[in-house]
Amino acid sequence: MVILVYILLTAGAVRALAADTQSDQLPAGCQPAGRQRIEYPLPSPGMLTDHPLYFLKLVRDKILEYLITDQVKKVEFDILQADKFLSMSEIQFRSPGKTGYVAKTLTRSAEYSEKALADIEKIKTSGKSYRTDLKEKLLKSIGKHIEVTTLMTCENPSADSGGAISGDIARLKTLFEKASGLK
Repeated sequence: MVILVYILLTAGAVRALAADTQSDQLPAGCQPAGRQRIEYPLPSPGMLTDHPLYFLKLVRDKILEYLITDQVKKVEFDILQADKFLSMSEIQFRSPGKTGYVAKTLTRSAEYSEKALADIEKIKTSGKSYRTDLKEKLLKSIGKHIEVTTLMTCENPSADSGGAISGDIARLKTLFEKASGLK
């Protein structure tokens, strides 16, 4: 009973922090040239990586990923996971003492975006038709990922000391170009 109350209280705090991180104001000098902010709401990530029960969330997600057999549902799941990891990294970036998790979380987010693109390509090569809204959703998701990660490095360049975040931005830009080329 105590654990359930703790989980519910923690989830509420995470949602509140997530709402605070998505303001409409960009820091001075961080506005991407010629681009407007992408209107794409990020989901609540739930438990963060430093939560003691986080491993249960990972196990649950791996089981779900394994059980999904429909390719379209798999694409939707991968996009959702990518967005959750992005949202998680944004919360960690803004939380004191949690910035060490940011690069790894962003990399996992990019990996799920790559999986989603690979699944769309798999659907396409199998000759099946896929909903065009999947491509649009993936493009918006990747665009939001590029925007958020660019803003992170702009706000705090020292957060990218190892170059991992810059590498993820380059990786995401390549994914965006590949996804844009899908027909």
